[in-house]
Amino acid sequence: MYSNYTPFYSYGGGGPGQASGGGSSDIRINPGDFDDFDGLKSRIIVAAGSGSGDGRYHAGDFDPGGSAGGLTGYGGHLGYSEGGSQISGGSGQGVYKGRFGIGGGNKERLYANGIDGNGAGGGGYFGGSASHIVDVSGGAGGSSFISGHKGCIAIAKNFTEENMTFSDASDPSIHFSGLAFYNTEMIDGYHYMPLPNGEYGYGNPGNGAIRITKLFLNQCHSCIIYSHIFSIKLYIFFLGFLIS
Repeated sequence: MYSNYTPFYSYGGGGPGQASGGGSSDIRINPGDFDDFDGLKSRIIVAAGSGSGDGRYHAGDFDPGGSAGGLTGYGGHLGYSEGGSQISGGSGQGVYKGRFGIGGGNKERLYANGIDGNGAGGGGYFGGSASHIVDVSGGAGGSSFISGHKGCIAIAKNFTEENMTFSDASDPSIHFSGLAFYNTEMIDGYHYMPLPNGEYGYGNPGNGAIRITKLFLNQCHSCIIYSHIFSIKLYIFFLGFLIS
């Protein structure tokens, strides 16, 4: 297996493992360190990261890991990891389970030869799980979130990891801050998408990015701005994870 094992989480919440899972990108209300819990709760856009790959590439038994998801992340190709959803991280035991904002992963080596490790989960709204076997199994991708996007489920203001509560509003997709986006498009890492370099491809094989494009410029001498509503076209680019 690959020996580029890392015991650290990637920035954006990718889990540690044989290689760390892809980190997510987000827009949030509260500043601070990525994993500050109040900061994670204040995210109004989250573009997920993919799970990391694992295996013996030269032997042809390589699992590239699950792609970053839209509403739900993709599991590893061999089925030993599960993507994050709108209400939970990918399932697993202990450190292998995805969490709110964080992908699952095992930072401890299991064998003395130092080349073992699990494919780690990608970060996201909820992180994907790490693979629960050591040999040749990739991690899962995280889920994404846009406040106001159909199918998304916002957390409640009193949400904690011990008591995960979600919006009971008539539109449960809107973040508890009231900030929402409309006319949105969410493209997961498994599908054809516009890339930050101006090209198109299946997933983005580089750093995660969020691009906001201006639809029109409306000049006026007197305007009223309602700060709780945004109407804007969004393209969300999900982190693709490659191992060479």
